[in-house]
Amino acid sequence: MDRRGTGASDPAQCIPGSARAAITEYDSDSTQLDDLSAAAKRASQECVLELDDRLQALDSWRTAGDLDQLREALGVSRLNAIGHGEGSRVLTVFADRFGSHTGRLVLDGSPDPILDPPSAAQAGALGAEATFDAFATLCKARNCSLGPDPKQATLALLDQLRQHPMTARLSVGEAVHALLMGLADRASWPALADAITAARAGDIDALAAYVAPLSTAVDNDPPLLDTQLITGCNDMQMRLPPEQISGMVSDWKAKAPLFGGLFAQQLLLCSSWPVPAQQLPTPSGHSAPPILVLSTADDPITPEEGTQRTARQLASGVLVSWEGGGHGALIQSPCATAAVQHFLVDAQVPTDGTACPP
Repeated sequence: MDRRGTGASDPAQCIPGSARAAITEYDSDSTQLDDLSAAAKRASQECVLELDDRLQALDSWRTAGDLDQLREALGVSRLNAIGHGEGSRVLTVFADRFGSHTGRLVLDGSPDPILDPPSAAQAGALGAEATFDAFATLCKARNCSLGPDPKQATLALLDQLRQHPMTARLSVGEAVHALLMGLADRASWPALADAITAARAGDIDALAAYVAPLSTAVDNDPPLLDTQLITGCNDMQMRLPPEQISGMVSDWKAKAPLFGGLFAQQLLLCSSWPVPAQQLPTPSGHSAPPILVLSTADDPITPEEGTQRTARQLASGVLVSWEGGGHGALIQSPCATAAVQHFLVDAQVPTDGTACPP
């Protein structure tokens, strides 16, 4: 199902191109956030004007209600569903709001349900950094094109882009976003390594392709940045001042050199957006049947610890952990995929705490 504001569900594309470019291109190491704050303000102003009353309706709470309408349209008493990443958040809301209509739910890489936004962002930065380290280890083991120290080679690329911004045609911010998006698909890790190598030699096309969907409409979907900001800001009440976030950039990039600054800066993007009237409730799953939760050891988008907290938070949560890397375990792990198939098709609930090999 395309959630509100995406795909065929009346896609929302309201951020001005100049603001979108300023956000995606921003140097993730910068602690001077005035220009980023101004771009975020332009984004929020235009979306408020263009979407009007519809803006507040693009959130996970109402999307969960849409799922129940889908259930009614399908003519079933209980809805079986798979949620990937942010889709998992919608399913936990659905399970709490419509427990009697909840069937077999699978959460593949669920966002942390407990941590406040700054803590969740910091955990995300550390998780993304750990995923890159796993990528670098595998890259080195197969003698990839990045040489004996893939992380240092990647940091050198960022320095190269920073020193020659006019000739590089790819900003540091775009490159860091590209790395994060490339890490999400483990199958593409060899191609990601080659794209980094090519960018160091001046050919940025392959690396730029990873980040293109963030700022460019693809098929029926609006730019990912628009939908991420609209839904993310509508799901979060906390707003942080730029000076506090600037300190986080300095602190976090010391702990996570590639991604710390980016994850800290992203907390600024909601600063000018309308604050939702209510915070999303912490999921409980008390009235739902068993909910299967898949975690991935090295997940750059939804870190393992947060997904595992989801399983513990849900009264009916059953955890299957994959010791691999990438965003989500379904399809990528034969073991986790088999557990999901038996759960959905045969109603076989796996043993809580099942571990799948990498």
